[in-house]
Amino acid sequence: MATITKEQMAALLNGREYGMEIMRDECALAKASGLVVVFGYSDDNMEVRGAWGEDEFGCNNGETWCVGPKGIVKEWRHVDHEDEDECDAYFKAKSTAKHTLTAIWSPKDLKCSWAYELDVPCATFDIVEDGELYCRGLVFAVADLAAPKTGAAQPTELIAAGEDILNAGTDQTKLTVAIARWSFAKQAALSGEKTPLQLIGAERERQITVKGWTREHDDRHQNHEIALMAAVYAMPASHRSPAIMRELCPWDDVQIKDPHTEEDRDRELVKAGALIVAELERRKRPVTQNGGAK
Repeated sequence: MATITKEQMAALLNGREYGMEIMRDECALAKASGLVVVFGYSDDNMEVRGAWGEDEFGCNNGETWCVGPKGIVKEWRHVDHEDEDECDAYFKAKSTAKHTLTAIWSPKDLKCSWAYELDVPCATFDIVEDGELYCRGLVFAVADLAAPKTGAAQPTELIAAGEDILNAGTDQTKLTVAIARWSFAKQAALSGEKTPLQLIGAERERQITVKGWTREHDDRHQNHEIALMAAVYAMPASHRSPAIMRELCPWDDVQIKDPHTEEDRDRELVKAGALIVAELERRKRPVTQNGGAK
C-alpha cells in the first residue's frame, strides 16, 4: 500500500462533515503511513484512528494525556488497580510516554467545540457541522514521538551520584557503588530513561499505594516471606521448577508468569529490587517485644 505524509492526510480530511470524518480505507492508509488522526466527537469524546487502530478517550470539558511511541496512556484512575498485568502495562507505557496531548473544549481562539495540542510537529484539519467549524483535528507521525535524547533529563540524579563519589573518600566499596550509580545516571540522562534505582523506587511506591503493601502489611511478615518473594522474581525463569517454587514461594496463591520479552524480564528484576528494599526497611525498623515493628 502507498503511504502519505501527515500534511497530505490532513489535506485529504480537511472540510469533512461531522460524522463522516475519515473512511475505512483512509484509516488503513494512515496506519500504513505510521500516522495518527485525532478529532472530536460529541461533547465528551476524542476519537483516534490510524497507526494505533481505532480508539476513543473520554474528555468531558477537556483532558490531557501522556503520549509515546506505543500510544496514548489512559489516566491512572481508569486502570484496574487490582489487575497486576494492567498495572504493569500502564507503567511500561508511561515510561516511554514523553509527550503531552491536550483536548481543548471550546478553545478561546477558535469558534468551535474541540481543538487539540501536541508537543510534536502536527498537521491540522477542520471538521464542519452545518457549515460551521466543529473541530480542528490533528495528524501526527508516530516516528516523531521518539523520546528526546537530552543530557538534561536527570540532572538531580547525576549531581547526587557525583556527590557520593566525592564523599566516598578512600572507602573502595562506597566509591565503587557511587561510580556505578553515576554511570547509570549518565546513561539514563542521555537516553531519557529512568535509572535502575529510579525504576525500583517507582515500583516500591506502586507496591505501597496500589497494592497496599504498607509498613503495617510488611511488618506482619516476620519469616522472610518478602525476601523469598524477591528471590522468586530475581530467579531466571529456566530455574523455576515446580519443586523450587514450592520451596521458595511464600504464598500458595501467587502466580508468576514467565517473561516473554526482555522488558518483561527487566520488570521482574525491578519488582525483586523493590521487594528487597521493602524487606530491608522492615528489618531496620525498631522491633517491639511481640516481634513486630514499632
